[in-house]
Amino acid sequence: MAKGQWLARALWFLWGVLLVLPMGRFALAQEETNVPALTSLAARASLRASVEKRQAEEWARQHGLPVRRKLPNGAIIEIMAVRDGVPMYYVTKGLESADSLSVDELWPGGSAGLNLTGAGITLGVWDGGAVDPTHPEFRGRLRIRDGAEADDHATHVGGIMAAAGVNPLAKGMAYAATLDSYEWNNDTAEMADAARTGLLISNHSYGYAVGWIWDFIWLGDTAISQREDWKFGFYSDVARELDELAYNAPYYLIVRAAGNDRGEGPVTQPVQHYHSDGRQYNDTHDLDGGTAGFDCLPLESTSKNTLIVGAVYPVPGGYAGPGSVRMSDFSVWGPTDDGRIKPDLVGIGVNVFSTVIGGYDTSDGTSMASPSVAGALGLLIQHYQQTHAGANMRSATLKALAIHTADECGPAPGPDYMFGWGILNAKTAAEVISLSARNPYAIQERTLRNGETHTVRVVSDGSQPLKVTIVWTDPPGTPPPVSLDPPDRMLVNDLDLRVTNGTTTYMPWVLNPANPAAPATTGDNVVDNVEQVVVPNPQAGVYTITVTHKGILRPAGRQAYSMIVTGAVTHTLDVTSSDPDSGVAITVTPNDINGQGDGTTPFSRVYDGGVQVTLTAPAAAPNDNVFIKWVRNGADFSTSRTITLTMDADYQLKAVYEFISPVPVLLQPAPGAVVSPTPTFRMKATSSPGSRMKYKVVIWRGDEQVAVFDQTIDTTGWSKPDYASGEEAVLTVPAAQALPTGTLHWQAFAYDGVRWSEGSAKRVMVVNRMPGTPTLISPAANAIVLGTPTLKVQASDVDTTDVLKYRIIFMRDSTTVATFDQTIDTTGWSKSGYASGEEATLTIPANRALNPGTYQWQAFAYDGKQWSEGSESRTIIVNSPPVAPELLEPAGNAFVPHAPTFRLRATDANSDSLQYKIVVKQAGQVVATFDQSVDAAGWSKSSYASGETAVFTVPASNALATGAYQWQAFAYDGRQWSSGSWERSFTV
Repeated sequence: MAKGQWLARALWFLWGVLLVLPMGRFALAQEETNVPALTSLAARASLRASVEKRQAEEWARQHGLPVRRKLPNGAIIEIMAVRDGVPMYYVTKGLESADSLSVDELWPGGSAGLNLTGAGITLGVWDGGAVDPTHPEFRGRLRIRDGAEADDHATHVGGIMAAAGVNPLAKGMAYAATLDSYEWNNDTAEMADAARTGLLISNHSYGYAVGWIWDFIWLGDTAISQREDWKFGFYSDVARELDELAYNAPYYLIVRAAGNDRGEGPVTQPVQHYHSDGRQYNDTHDLDGGTAGFDCLPLESTSKNTLIVGAVYPVPGGYAGPGSVRMSDFSVWGPTDDGRIKPDLVGIGVNVFSTVIGGYDTSDGTSMASPSVAGALGLLIQHYQQTHAGANMRSATLKALAIHTADECGPAPGPDYMFGWGILNAKTAAEVISLSARNPYAIQERTLRNGETHTVRVVSDGSQPLKVTIVWTDPPGTPPPVSLDPPDRMLVNDLDLRVTNGTTTYMPWVLNPANPAAPATTGDNVVDNVEQVVVPNPQAGVYTITVTHKGILRPAGRQAYSMIVTGAVTHTLDVTSSDPDSGVAITVTPNDINGQGDGTTPFSRVYDGGVQVTLTAPAAAPNDNVFIKWVRNGADFSTSRTITLTMDADYQLKAVYEFISPVPVLLQPAPGAVVSPTPTFRMKATSSPGSRMKYKVVIWRGDEQVAVFDQTIDTTGWSKPDYASGEEAVLTVPAAQALPTGTLHWQAFAYDGVRWSEGSAKRVMVVNRMPGTPTLISPAANAIVLGTPTLKVQASDVDTTDVLKYRIIFMRDSTTVATFDQTIDTTGWSKSGYASGEEATLTIPANRALNPGTYQWQAFAYDGKQWSEGSESRTIIVNSPPVAPELLEPAGNAFVPHAPTFRLRATDANSDSLQYKIVVKQAGQVVATFDQSVDAAGWSKSSYASGETAVFTVPASNALATGAYQWQAFAYDGRQWSSGSWERSFTV
């Protein structure tokens, strides 16, 4: 986001009105990607965006405002909607990141020794235009997803994320990553589609204008507050939709620039300025954020499940304590109206050097801070995949990791409303990922069900703080009625984190929104979906972490969450006898085990040859889910918890706690999904490090097994013969074993080479044969039509009793620009539904008329359960009306005879033959019309080529009386009339 001063001035000179801010299924959404819900959200968002955008563009043209404009310093402004008669514009938010955020330590040669570059990772970037595809910093790694034109701001943001380092000063955070570049039009729908197909992280350095735009425009509503724009800190539909998207895409993290509004406005007041009604006023309003600077978050920055990033100055040489981090002059501060902590983190947003079109430049803003964080998180995604068998973190896990390992900023320990949880420390975050590969307790992804209490025991040696952080992707909240600072809590599921040593219970951080400058204290956090407990000076001993919840977990009685634990030491194991005689049984017992153990710090003892020993590992606590791995001189010979050995030589025996193979996690299909008879199933289970897993999928109809796919017997359909612990297993049902149609359930089991796990919970699915691919009947390919054409399609369905509905989409340059989905809106369709094989007809409504140009259209059929594959794409040309005619003769104010001759010409984009209409007025009233398409009398030809001069002489029978007249002309291409020419006066 570039600093607001230049933006406001540019807006003032560009136009004199203010720009105002616009305001599935959930069952397992926070655990698995909810493809149907994302598909539905994309369709709804695309439909809404298409309608609002078209209406807004027409409104702008009628009112003489720009549809899209590039400001002098490269910022982009584009109209998105008009609500209550007020235009709403997207505005880019752009005003030595790698060193300051410790990202350079992750690169090859860095102190972390990890050699991370971002290779194999895709980063999404939505902005006011495209990243420059010709820039050498992105060669071979940039994909322009929607055909947008290159833009300086987008290129600067993209460079911070992923520039190759051709110029070493501009090297991006994840400099070998692939960059997917999108323009901000239709962004929600595009984000939902990208998340559905596997995008893990994206950056958004833009948002809506709020409060003051420099000294000239104030965007508030004096009926609500004379002093403050009510939109600051407000949880609106903008935030709700972002939370809905994130909830249904639990592996996709949305990173957004916080905003640059703090301190905006005239220091000396009153000054003459505009309000949202377009009138000038001399009243006074607070600077954005008031005198203290708090409560100036724009609408998109109040969402719960995104990562909101503020901006600070560079930290030369890297972090050296809270005093080394200096807040920028513009970055917005919280709280949200319900008291939540935002921004989440800060990054470097001042004096940032990066790419622009054809070169490089320096810029300031939270626009520069958020891509540095997003790019750094891309490296953490790469590191997690490398250390966890290709698995991905949930977005809540990545967010928790970033928050947990952030370096302290601000005037007091703990979070605050200025810096959030601190400045990103990528190196520390990567170290926790490395730790979790050895010690699974460090990063845990769990699901809490109604009434459950999760307990984890850890051991502290007292040498370092014990820190625990949980983050959960909360269901979207319900925006409150518009008012100033409504305190309505937007948290849906309130989880509670506590840590106790048996005598003292440690509580999470809390802030007081009524006193936003006050230091953080500890207590019951009832507003945030982030909770963190810190035991700063723990005594050596056992600590118990508990996670519980208040009320009923919505919407389905469960809530996934992610937990990060640092400061715990590995567990120890004791034996009952230190020097056993032959035949003595030894029991290896868990002594203050830290949950899942780490497999690296074993009980170890050397036994003399000839000694016979029996070693027993008792079961751990129910939730610990561990077993003993017996190792003799480095060789694993585990068979059970109890083994008896006779030593034939000196041996070293070790006992190591590791994971028991847990019940598989079901990934796909989602609950209730509609699938084909040959669906693809995805699942994963975590066992002991290094183990190989096989799976079994059982299909049920009620209590009857209808199919079993056992990988230990037959690997047909499985993507691999076996899988690493934690690796995603994929089964595609072979055509020869196609499932019967109807409502079925599926269940998975995991086998680690020793034992089968228990079965997962059964998950419902609907097996359906999708409708046939629609046939496009009309218009014919390359037909030229008006903006409201009639389209006809037809499809058949195996189940002839199904009622079919259709979706027709229009694309330009492979980007969907209009969607007519009969399942959402039946306007324009000839019927509410169609029988199999019946012709379906759509006439595009006038309020959604297509703009002139070339489109590809495609149809899909829906049988109430699933969509068909898309039809062929067919080209259609929406007619461009002729250009308004140019009046040649008579000249303005000329004197002419009673039967004058008129000369005029017009051009047509399609080079169509043209006919004309001349309208003669007197005192504003039409007195004569000469329409060539109705009567060719007086015209020199029956029609004219594009650009050819047309000549018309008024017939004697229509001679004009003496007097003063005005004439105006229109051109007709056989389909539609042009707009009217300018009027010209003449006198007979």
